[in-house]
Amino acid sequence: MPSRSTLVRLNTPEHKNPMKRLALLSASDKTGIIDLAKVLTTEFDFDIISSGGTARTLTEAGIAVTKVSDYTGIQVILGGRV
Repeated sequence: MPSRSTLVRLNTPEHKNPMKRLALLSASDKTGIIDLAKVLTTEFDFDIISSGGTARTLTEAGIAVTKVSDYTGIQVILGGRV
C-alpha cells in the first residue's frame, strides 16, 4: 500500500481525476473500517460503495454509502456474499 505521504501528493489539485473516485469496502471483520472510510471520504474525496453489514456499519457511523445493489441495479444473492 502506498504511504500516506504518497496518497496526499496524489490528491493535490494537479493530480485530481475529473471522474469521481469510488472505493468498494466490504469486510467480515469491521475493525478499523469506520476510520478507513472517514479518511477516504474526508481527506481523499472518495464515494463509498458497500454491501450488507459493512454498509450498515458505515451508515450507522454517519458515513454516506451507496449499496452495491443500488449501484449495479442487481440484488444481492447468497446472503449478501455475492
